[in-house]
Amino acid sequence: MKYSLVIIFVTSLLAACSNNDEITVTPDHPHTYLNTGKLLSMDGGNEHLAFSYDSEGRVAFAERVDSGLFLVKQQADYLYDNDCIYVTFREFAQLPNGEHDSNYTRDFCHYDTLFLANGRVDSLAGHRPSSRHVQANRFFFKFHYNEQGQLISIRNDNFNYIYQDKINETPWYTELYTLEWQDGNITRRTCTIPQQKKTMIWNYCYSELVGTMPGSDPRDILFDLMPLFSTGFFGFEPYNLLLSIESDEIKEQIGYLLDEQQMVFHVKSTVNLSDGLPQLYDYQIKWQSSSVH
Repeated sequence: MKYSLVIIFVTSLLAACSNNDEITVTPDHPHTYLNTGKLLSMDGGNEHLAFSYDSEGRVAFAERVDSGLFLVKQQADYLYDNDCIYVTFREFAQLPNGEHDSNYTRDFCHYDTLFLANGRVDSLAGHRPSSRHVQANRFFFKFHYNEQGQLISIRNDNFNYIYQDKINETPWYTELYTLEWQDGNITRRTCTIPQQKKTMIWNYCYSELVGTMPGSDPRDILFDLMPLFSTGFFGFEPYNLLLSIESDEIKEQIGYLLDEQQMVFHVKSTVNLSDGLPQLYDYQIKWQSSSVH
């Protein structure tokens, strides 16, 4: 997951914050609601992120383009039913003539069905057909919420298709994400992978700015789910905008610039990897305006 898609460092707007600092959210807490419109695009460096919406304001299409060493596209289409959301995802490299590059090792697609309960995503069942470089498999996500309607865990089980399409009913790969909340924000995310005896932890710190940004949400673990997190399909959103992310492998400092309508139009981040020099990311953001709360 590339959190650098939506995060920035601007000291003139945000004060430094450590994991020991707390932002208390109370009914009397003064705030300005940010980003009440629909995100249309984010552009920075070699990366482009774009969304389009249907007549009811729901995301209909999402695209991420990485034009670094070569052009790689991720695209997702969304269809809505009363109790389901259907997602078709594709990832491929594109040649200069516009055709797919069949030598790209992650040229694949998958099809997801998200099952809703009381308007929230309860589970996800997906299928990835085999391709030249990727083995077929099916996967199942289960989402759990607390009494406050906050997402507190995501379990991802992957099942291989093996031996002439006979299904191995024991997951070959499992990820369990747990989310810890404090004062309306997710302060820690933990991922455990039993098959690898591996545990990863991310700690989050927040600014005093109130609002959301797709891609900087600790609940985001897949690009094709990212546009749905900011539309209420996964329960209550974190209250404030992220200020920093820290794990064993990465430290990221984040900041934002606002326009006259209190919309974030410029995002920067400074990323320090455990084995490299700091990396700077800079994004311009466009919104489809709507009424502010």
